[in-house]
Amino acid sequence: MQLRICYLLHTFPKLSETFILNEILSISKYVDFYILADKKETNNRDIPDARQIDRERIMYLPQNLSTWRKICRIAATISKIPFPGLINLCLGAFLYPAGISIQALIFYKELKIIEGKIDIFHCEFATYGRHLAFLHYLHLLKKPFVTAFRGNDISGYVTKHGWKAYKILFKESAAFLPICYYFARLLIKNECQANKIITHRSPINISQFKKRKNKPPEYPPVKLICIGRLYPKKGLHLAIQCTAELFSDGLKPTLEIIGRGPEKERLKGLAAFLGIESIVTFTDSLENSKIPGKLAEADFFLSLNCTGKNGDKEGIPNTIKEAMAVGVPVIAARHSGIPELVIHGQTGFLVPENDYQKAAEIIKTIIHTPDESTAYIIENARRHIETHYDMNILSHELYHIYKNLLTDMLF
Repeated sequence: MQLRICYLLHTFPKLSETFILNEILSISKYVDFYILADKKETNNRDIPDARQIDRERIMYLPQNLSTWRKICRIAATISKIPFPGLINLCLGAFLYPAGISIQALIFYKELKIIEGKIDIFHCEFATYGRHLAFLHYLHLLKKPFVTAFRGNDISGYVTKHGWKAYKILFKESAAFLPICYYFARLLIKNECQANKIITHRSPINISQFKKRKNKPPEYPPVKLICIGRLYPKKGLHLAIQCTAELFSDGLKPTLEIIGRGPEKERLKGLAAFLGIESIVTFTDSLENSKIPGKLAEADFFLSLNCTGKNGDKEGIPNTIKEAMAVGVPVIAARHSGIPELVIHGQTGFLVPENDYQKAAEIIKTIIHTPDESTAYIIENARRHIETHYDMNILSHELYHIYKNLLTDMLF
């Protein structure tokens, strides 16, 4: 009998989180799965790969509940809490107030129904893991769950709410799956049990990212590309400043920024202020199938990520992996878990966080003094992705994580 998994997500499907869709599709070879999401992203074009999932496997939580209905649902949930859970509810209000989840009480009914169909829950992002943890703490749910830490949930969210928000989660989750060793160290440092932590990388579908043919680059222009949501932590303002630096040196660069987000007008304003608005283009988010072609046209991929003012950080951007798989030289910031992927001088080039001038300097060096080292880095980068980030390898690894957890609980 196949293992039965339920993925808990905020939004599904979501164009900026197709890595989660890829993970689910890949592991479906080994498990039977359901998806329980808060909502569906309504402002996106259709995501073709999502059509592969039977709609009967996707469930959404009730939307637009009135205040009265929420109160009734909370009361109904509290009435079902056994005595040990009521004691925990009272203790938790004093000891772990940040861990209390009203949303979990509201949607307990849906979670209880899905619990009867599965063996284990998988919470994508720890902010959702909090809800399950609270219901476990109250003795309302019993099936084990694993919690993935991916980025904002271990950075910006913690900056705002503090690690105390995860105290109940640390007690109740069967395992934690940070996507990089950097996050694993943060968890251990903040009193998460080390024996519950399994670093599990976020995969890419390498078959969609064929390595381009090796050919001598043709300058000018120097074609730069960035892909990602238009948020401060993506460091796109630094990419624009790097482009301006190259432009002032007469290298005739172009920069294409692919993605959506609230920073678009500010980024356009920065390009205009620096006098390079004619060479910086903004492209709306693209379907996955069109990304490899865009990458293959570029000379350099920039990922100058930085910590946002709210403490928000990246994990390891999948777009870097995709660029490396295609064969585009990557210049990235020494930020969060990125140095685990981009090893300076071996799989790409690293610069200090916020140092766009160093990024420009590396590009100029490669252009003015070309040698075989860049070709070696490109080849090594592709091999690194094939070895450590292939979707098929990592989905098999994830299946064994589930299987081992359930086996350990039985014995």
